[in-house]
Amino acid sequence: MLTTLTMLGLNYHSTDTVIELEQEEVLLRDVEAGMLMLRRNEKDFLMRKDMKYLDKFNANHEMLLSKTRLLAKNLEGSGINSEKAHKVLSVMSAYAEDFRALVNAQQKIGLHSKDGLYGSLRKAVHSVEQLIKEQANHQLLSDMLMLRRNEKDFMLRDDLKYRQV
Repeated sequence: MLTTLTMLGLNYHSTDTVIELEQEEVLLRDVEAGMLMLRRNEKDFLMRKDMKYLDKFNANHEMLLSKTRLLAKNLEGSGINSEKAHKVLSVMSAYAEDFRALVNAQQKIGLHSKDGLYGSLRKAVHSVEQLIKEQANHQLLSDMLMLRRNEKDFMLRDDLKYRQV
């Protein structure tokens, strides 16, 4: 009888442990999927230069931090080393800081052709173009158009060879 009770107790304990490990595995998969979603938000921002992707990134980042903290806590509760989960938390925080710095730099440069430094450059060029047209200086106008072409090549292709005039 005692043996049967011991076996039942061990069976219950091992089943409980398996369930806990399966829950931790599900959390781990959620963390992996969350990381991919952050990369997607980053890519979407870089491609579209739309601030809504920063908002999505921030929301996904918070959810990912929460799940990773829960995973670390569960691992510790199960007696499993949670050092890597804590490392992931650290890396994700640094990644978010870097991404936000990139977004800030892009905002300074300009999200679109009419804002930021890019917008200021275009406004200044249009003003100079107007002055050159008023003076009817064809050589200067030709040089200005060549500069504009180089500007467009650089802005569209992000190639430093176009910064040389």
